[in-house]
Amino acid sequence: MPTLTKNDAASTGRFPSAAAARALPRDLRGIRLHDVPVPDIDGSTVGVLEDPRRGHLVACVRVEGGSFAMAPAREQEQRLNRWGSLVAQVAQSSSIIRRVGFVSRSIPSDSNRQLDYFESAGDLDAGADVRSSYLELLQRYERTADQREVLVWIACDRPGGKALDDRLAQLAGEVSRLCGLLGRARIHVTQVLDRIDLALAIRAAYDPWGRADRLAYARGIREDAPERIGDLLEIAPADVDPRWHELRADRGLHRTAWVKQWPRTEVGALFLMPLVVNPNVVRTVAWVAQLEDPSASLNDINAQAIDARSDQMALGRMQQRPTITRQQKWAGVFARERELGAGHARILHNAYVTTSVFGDDVRALDQAWERTRQNAAASQLQLQVLARRQAQAITLTMPLGRGIR
Repeated sequence: MPTLTKNDAASTGRFPSAAAARALPRDLRGIRLHDVPVPDIDGSTVGVLEDPRRGHLVACVRVEGGSFAMAPAREQEQRLNRWGSLVAQVAQSSSIIRRVGFVSRSIPSDSNRQLDYFESAGDLDAGADVRSSYLELLQRYERTADQREVLVWIACDRPGGKALDDRLAQLAGEVSRLCGLLGRARIHVTQVLDRIDLALAIRAAYDPWGRADRLAYARGIREDAPERIGDLLEIAPADVDPRWHELRADRGLHRTAWVKQWPRTEVGALFLMPLVVNPNVVRTVAWVAQLEDPSASLNDINAQAIDARSDQMALGRMQQRPTITRQQKWAGVFARERELGAGHARILHNAYVTTSVFGDDVRALDQAWERTRQNAAASQLQLQVLARRQAQAITLTMPLGRGIR
């Protein structure tokens, strides 16, 4: 069963507080976080992010998918089909969900514990050379990312006025349904994020190296001063420094790119592995899909298929040969008709990649970015850095429901 947060005093009051909200970066101003009771689970809540400027409500869960790379090829394809079926069911006509996405984030290794242990238990008589060698090893370890965090989020439209409370309750119900769909797809939900967890997930995008310290700090606030959570817990740094090709925030430099081109040939189930899994780079990969009503999409594609078959018959009667372009257009229409008929959803989607390095060394970021670009090329993807928009771009790799206009 996923971990659900029990209601407490931290669930009340504005979050962030009015004063803290004014200190947010420009691209996050206006957002509010709510705790909403989960249907059928007494005393448990799900965090919902309200974004009035963009008209979204977003809820999020943390998941684990098991050993996908080690599974047989047939099992990999079956899991992908189950994910496609999940998206189609989320998009069904009776659902309020309009967007779905995931954030796959590498977590930098926490060398602080090793350093603390070394300082307390190290042999002072071992010699300076041994000490320096061990510290150098810990520094190399700190630059690796040996853990991953995967978040799946859903978003719906934000209504105005008194209808907001009803929509928040509906979205909480959709989170319960999402957990069931993920379970049937053999994706294990480890936690339904409450509003504090959601705030920490957003904050980690700016400073993944401080994730463990902030988790401990948040636990202390929950226990000692829950009524002041809106003032004491940061959602984002107040001071960010956007540059032409990177963003300076907290202790790191970040560069975000858009997936400009997807594979143009048939690919296997593991085609994204080089980009998603690389322990030598701190990286976030985010995917967002705009869902369309399946019944409306099927009606539309059926009409296009009828037109395509009529064109084929008309050209056949006139004994004219269709052009290659027209044949490809017909093939695309018929393929989409088969996909929608099989139950798949029609979606518009985008993906974004953020590469991060500790410190303010642009050359180190350039080297990490080059590895990201090479990994993307191995996945048959082409990336484009979002120049002059890095402050906005990094928010596209957060669970905020953004990324498609």
